[in-house]
Amino acid sequence: MGNPRSMFKGVLKFSLVNVPIKMFTAVDERNGVSFNQIHRSCGGRIRYKNVCEKCLEDVQRADIAKGYPMGDSYVEVTDEEIDLASKERTSNIQILKFVDFDSIPPIYFSDAHYIAPDPKIGVETFALLVNALEVTDKVAIAKMVMRNKEHLVAIEPLRPLVNGGLIAYTLYYDEQIRDAGEIPGLKESSDVAITQETLALAVQLINSMSGQFDPKEIRDEYSAYLKKVIEAKASGMEIKAEPPKEKVKVLDLADALKASLAGATKHMEELKKVA
Repeated sequence: MGNPRSMFKGVLKFSLVNVPIKMFTAVDERNGVSFNQIHRSCGGRIRYKNVCEKCLEDVQRADIAKGYPMGDSYVEVTDEEIDLASKERTSNIQILKFVDFDSIPPIYFSDAHYIAPDPKIGVETFALLVNALEVTDKVAIAKMVMRNKEHLVAIEPLRPLVNGGLIAYTLYYDEQIRDAGEIPGLKESSDVAITQETLALAVQLINSMSGQFDPKEIRDEYSAYLKKVIEAKASGMEIKAEPPKEKVKVLDLADALKASLAGATKHMEELKKVA
């Protein structure tokens, strides 16, 4: 993939200790399949213009400003005014407190980023923070400003400890998490009476499919299939859809669980073959 470029450079502030750092995205989404829109008749790529919906004029990039909707109009906000809101925090990651990793519900996690020391300065203080987090088994909760937004992040050592690195997980703020009570159907499911037979079968099925998480076992089959289709079309082959597999009819939940149990061992063996 080549040497990644840092997406953020600043200072990780730990009380009165300053740690110069660089941040890199931990995920490369370019391995999937993406498409461009093209003109069906000539094959040319579709391009979009910036058109003002009020005066219908084509607008050049230099004439485009940021606007916050207020009723039927917008309040224009300049880049300078946005910079005032971020103040000195723009290049700082301010640690607020330390918590146990398990105390953060998974629903709050968003993107992941690697944090590395600035190789010219601050390597020693960076290594000190990494080792202190490892010894205490704590996660740092911090705030940072990036891309005109203040983000909440959780920072922990790479596990297992790899080259003394840190990883930062962007967290959602509490007000961004939707109340589960708003989701239709959840209350109804909590009122369902479960029989002991089906519960025992479900537990047995879960146990038979249990193991350690190994990301190498699970492949993106959808993207792999799409790539094969694209390569076949590029070579002039005709693509025909495969007939749908006949669905297995199961009379009730207990029968479905029993049928699943019968195939669980084979399923787990196939996962191991992929890895």
